Amino acid sequence: MIFNLAAASSRRFNLLQAGTRRLDPALYQDKKLYSLAKEDEERFRDHLGALICGAVDHREIIRHKMPKGAAVYSGPGMLEDDLEVLLTLFPHVYLAVPQDDALGSGSKTGEWRPEPNLLLELARTGRVTPVFRAPLHRYESRTVLSLLEDPELRVILPRQLDGLTVLTMARQFPFWRQFREDPQSAAQVYQAVHSVAGGASAVPGADEKLAKHFFRVLADTVETHIMVAERGEQWFMDQGYATAGNLTAGGMIHSLLEFYHDHKQREIRDTIIIEAHVYSAEMVLARALGAVYAPTAVLNEPIFNMVAHLQAGPQCVVFPPGVNKLGTILKGLCIMRPRHVPLREFLEVISSSEAERLRQIVTEIINRTGETRNNCRLNWRSSTKRLPGGANHLSTGCKNRWISWVWASTWLSCLQASLSQG
Repeated sequence: MIFNLAAASSRRFNLLQAGTRRLDPALYQDKKLYSLAKEDEERFRDHLGALICGAVDHREIIRHKMPKGAAVYSGPGMLEDDLEVLLTLFPHVYLAVPQDDALGSGSKTGEWRPEPNLLLELARTGRVTPVFRAPLHRYESRTVLSLLEDPELRVILPRQLDGLTVLTMARQFPFWRQFREDPQSAAQVYQAVHSVAGGASAVPGADEKLAKHFFRVLADTVETHIMVAERGEQWFMDQGYATAGNLTAGGMIHSLLEFYHDHKQREIRDTIIIEAHVYSAEMVLARALGAVYAPTAVLNEPIFNMVAHLQAGPQCVVFPPGVNKLGTILKGLCIMRPRHVPLREFLEVISSSEAERLRQIVTEIINRTGETRNNCRLNWRSSTKRLPGGANHLSTGCKNRWISWVWASTWLSCLQASLSQG
């Protein structure tokens, strides 16, 4: 990459055109739904520059108040039993709404699809916030409209989710604003990093080939963040929250894996890259929502753990055990919803305060039995820390800190172990 100072200062993009594919009227069978989608799109576009600079409050993105108390987000693919477990332990759950069968995921993949009336009832309890991750035309109109007709309900629209994600990353990477407002500083950082990379072979006690690769990765990372300063609007308009997979741990792992050129292991490497991108994006989404990330399914736990520790540091257990394990503990405590009792009625018994109390009990059980990862004590709130503006940042000091050589060696060791397991 050759740093283009003129491009950094101009940034002339037609942002509305970047979102045109999402706003094609032919995709919307309901005019009211189209109007809602257009308003959501235009609001995101109008605030995007300020979001990248971290210069707005989260209330500019969502108009309702963030829920009080502990919250949890588990991404797509949640089953009814999973939701029951999470609502038993957390006062608030962010629920990714399944897309319409004909256009996206749904019953074809075994995903639980709550009826619109049930989703509406859960939202009215104040303990469930529906999250629309995809453009609104990919959902049943009845589901979307029923939730948005009541202004008191908490609902996260697609571009609101994108906006919260961009703001969260902007708080994590405050140099975005510096690069945008002072392109010359970006050019100086670019030149300095490449100068250091050129002397990688001089690192004492380091494998020369590995050292060169690491500094090349560092240079690539810097270039990526300079690109955010140059043309971040276009990228975020096109990709939305998915960019988080590239800009955080997922992108770093992807670059580090380029060190391995063994074609026999290419399929394993590609699998690790895809999983790392997905986990990274989902963890940033959870942090943007001020929630703990508790996935319903983890395909490759070593990769999941590595991404988690890259996000929050090696000494922290940043995520609770899987939902299945939590469900097993609750069954052992005989805390289960009888099958004949509707989920809505179950929530009348397991209130927010009761969920807090039960989570403390389960946390103590997990810590005593040594079930947490790496035999560390579990802290359900250790993954996020709320900022005064409502956004969140990593609580272990990875903000404003460049990666050390020791860290790089650790990551590469983890990656090598994962590859050798294949």
